[in-house]
Amino acid sequence: MTESDIRPEWWASETFWRKCAIFVTGFMALVLVLLTFHTLTVIKAGGESGRVPPYSVINHRIGFAMNDEAGHMKPVIGPLAPLFGEELTEAEAMALVDHGKLTVQARNCMNCHTILGNGAYYAPDLTKAWLDPGWGNEDARELLMTMFLEDPPTNARTFGTGRRMPNQDLTDAEVRAVIAYLKWMSAIDTNGFPAGFKPLPQGSLQPVESSEPQARRDRAGRPTAVGRGAVESLQPVESSEPQARRDRAGRPTAAGRGAVESLQPVESSEPQARRDRAGRPTAAGRGAVESLQPVESSEPQARRDRAGRPTAAGRGAVESLQPVESSEPQARRDRAGHPTAAGRGAVESLQPVEPNEPQARRDRAGRPTAAGRGAIKSLTGDAT
Repeated sequence: MTESDIRPEWWASETFWRKCAIFVTGFMALVLVLLTFHTLTVIKAGGESGRVPPYSVINHRIGFAMNDEAGHMKPVIGPLAPLFGEELTEAEAMALVDHGKLTVQARNCMNCHTILGNGAYYAPDLTKAWLDPGWGNEDARELLMTMFLEDPPTNARTFGTGRRMPNQDLTDAEVRAVIAYLKWMSAIDTNGFPAGFKPLPQGSLQPVESSEPQARRDRAGRPTAVGRGAVESLQPVESSEPQARRDRAGRPTAAGRGAVESLQPVESSEPQARRDRAGRPTAAGRGAVESLQPVESSEPQARRDRAGRPTAAGRGAVESLQPVESSEPQARRDRAGHPTAAGRGAVESLQPVEPNEPQARRDRAGRPTAAGRGAIKSLTGDAT
């Protein structure tokens, strides 16, 4: 059996492996194309991924702190802290940062420095150069960076290495642009790179907006139920609408609902009843409303109790106030309006008598006395 008669297995044949190489090469080329388009969207400044900030981030204080959820250090964007004290628009900041990036590329800084993981390791890494603690403090940082870039050999700090950066002959505009580029680059999320970096101590990194009420938020940044109620309670309201008392969650309480009802505008001609804290009219209030109803001026008013019911004395007073004929004599009456005994006699004594009839003397009750009866007999004429 000759060597030419031996047929290799299919998986060991040259044809199989040639086909595999062509397939793998084509598949990986497709993957690289897709990854390229995806990377372009992710690395876009101010994109939806949030990994690369907008250029106007140079108007804010930038920090670098541990993120427990991500498990590594991440940039933190703080309150306003404009570069060189001048706040820029997005377009102005973009032009300045682009100028600084082109300056770094033109001077070939990556021959000695590392930028975003690329370059050499002869000189310090520039990825977080804005946050380098070697600048001392936040207030002196911009001045020290400007002096160093304008004259590196004179202002170099070698930290014992003896390495000095050559003078790049940068203009004032290029110096400002390079510093802006370094500040913007420090705000890029590099997944914790460089590892073990300790940033320069700075002020507070908590952004605040004085014009908008802030709701309480959980660790994920979502407003809590209490926070939503607090924000709603701070919303401007119409001055003409009464406001109800609310609980800590912003819901109107029972007393608050009653208070709102009691504050509703009413017609000025309608009397108002006393109400309890829930806004319900009380028993005394209902009586007070009844007692406040308009009455005819020709009708006498009786005395009423606190519930609005006429009293016994009031009923008598009403009866005593009824109009009487002027031709009828009036008897004396008690407080309940009943005629007294003396009053009844006084009425009888006021009855008109004939002028030709003799009048007998009468006591206070109107009864003829004994002397009066005798006087009447003596005055009666006999037939002669």
